Amino acid sequence: MNKFRTLYAKRMRDALSQPGNLSLDTQTEGGDSPSVDDENCHAHSEYLREAANASAKQGRDRAFVGEFVDFVRQEDRDSVAAIEALLVAGTQGAGEFLGMTETQLTRTHNRLRQLGRCFLDREPVPRRRKPYKKRAKVETVLSFATGA
Repeated sequence: MNKFRTLYAKRMRDALSQPGNLSLDTQTEGGDSPSVDDENCHAHSEYLREAANASAKQGRDRAFVGEFVDFVRQEDRDSVAAIEALLVAGTQGAGEFLGMTETQLTRTHNRLRQLGRCFLDREPVPRRRKPYKKRAKVETVLSFATGA
């Protein structure tokens, strides 16, 4: 009797041999044994539904970023390198990756925000301002004024 109980307990631990299980098939069989297809699993599994939604959202986000990069490429080619640096290095390392000063990075960031607003609102893109010229030092101006 112990031998049969041991065999039965071992069989019940094996998930494939339990009588109440359903087989997972891609094709349903004509009533011989109960089977479940992919559609039924996705319809009744919250985890699979959330994974499918997350995958679809990730695909939409990639397409949206691609559209934005194409828009920037058409409107302001100089900013495309900044987008690529942001994607590769993140916000903290983009300035070092591009070799920009903090001021240049801030101006590029503001330009990208401006391009983003124009992309979302479908507005015309304003012209890019020219970089600021460095001011002449006061000592140099005074020396020219005194004639020295």
